[in-house]
Amino acid sequence: VSHGGMGFGWADFLFLLPDHNCAGVVLCVEESYARTRIVHALADTLLGIEPIVNKVSWSIPLSRALAVGGVPAMYTRYDEIKGLVEEYYFDADELINLSYELLSAQRVDLALAIMDFNIHVHPDFSESYLQRAKYFLLQGEREKARQSCQAGLAVAPEDQALKDFLQQIK
Repeated sequence: VSHGGMGFGWADFLFLLPDHNCAGVVLCVEESYARTRIVHALADTLLGIEPIVNKVSWSIPLSRALAVGGVPAMYTRYDEIKGLVEEYYFDADELINLSYELLSAQRVDLALAIMDFNIHVHPDFSESYLQRAKYFLLQGEREKARQSCQAGLAVAPEDQALKDFLQQIK
């Protein structure tokens, strides 16, 4: 049993493991994917499983490349690190948080670029299509938002959030 949330500058997560008679709570003063990795490490530890350690989120070098050289530099940096699975933790969810941070800085253009990149790397991750659709709608691009939802449904036909958002767009 679990539930969590995050906002700009905070994150939390609670999980209960009744079969193991234990629980965990994580409270953070940031909203990065590090929270999820901490939750997984805590749950693994409570279950007697060796947690994943010594890996850096791939969002760190990508964010730095984006800040220094823009979107093209981010693609280049990814090409440099994509094979380094022992050093970096690659997860599609991590870039969703980066897009939220860009959105909070009113950089919808970069948030869209991050979702395009995430779709390029993780084409089966439907959440990226949904977020991209939301960002298109923020820019008044209703047709592009609809197309993004349809592209997401092509890879995840049962994704209810995409179906619901497509209905909102219509």
